[in-house]
Amino acid sequence: MALILTSSIQKKISIQGTNIEIPSVYLRINFNSRIDGTTMDLNGITFSSKDMFKIGVPVAVDIVSPMITKNLDPLTQVQSIQTAHELMKTFFEEHGYTVSIDLT
Repeated sequence: MALILTSSIQKKISIQGTNIEIPSVYLRINFNSRIDGTTMDLNGITFSSKDMFKIGVPVAVDIVSPMITKNLDPLTQVQSIQTAHELMKTFFEEHGYTVSIDLT
């Protein structure tokens, strides 16, 4: 359950504090579904790959993953893992990255 963020022409991914570019990162999403049923707080932690996530080694990259609070449309959206991934995917696409969802 993660996003795969890939460099694009507009946005490159670099290891923080270096000129080393990497083609993609594995971003695990942390989210909180508030008790009101329509608000979600989201952020993420980056790993160089799914394998690095599995052994617990994050990577510091120049991608900012701030805490995002989203108010859902109660008629079309529900608090769920899928919604969390879709919201974060949209956020990063709006910031120039190519993004895919990996729910495995």
